Amino acid sequence: MNILYILYSEIYYEPLYKTYVNILTLNKEPHGELKKYTKHIRLISPSTKEEVINSAYCTYALSSNLITSSNSITMSNFMTLEQLDEFTEFIINNIQKLMIYPL
Repeated sequence: MNILYILYSEIYYEPLYKTYVNILTLNKEPHGELKKYTKHIRLISPSTKEEVINSAYCTYALSSNLITSSNSITMSNFMTLEQLDEFTEFIINNIQKLMIYPL
């Protein structure tokens, strides 16, 4: 059984620094080892247009703990678009550990 995850870069308001950042998110809750590196969060659209129907929605944000030694997932340590290369390298090097059903 193959499981496909879609990786997104989404705009997230960082309340600690009062700025917007592009964070990496997944389309659905991951299973296996990857699950402990995600957090279910609510995103609010940065659009100021009133016509926006889905102004808030939930997603699974990736934690930068994947590439660092930190243990807690907080809003200030979500993986950003600038860390995409490091995320890709981590996935390639750890594919066997992250798979639910090994090859």
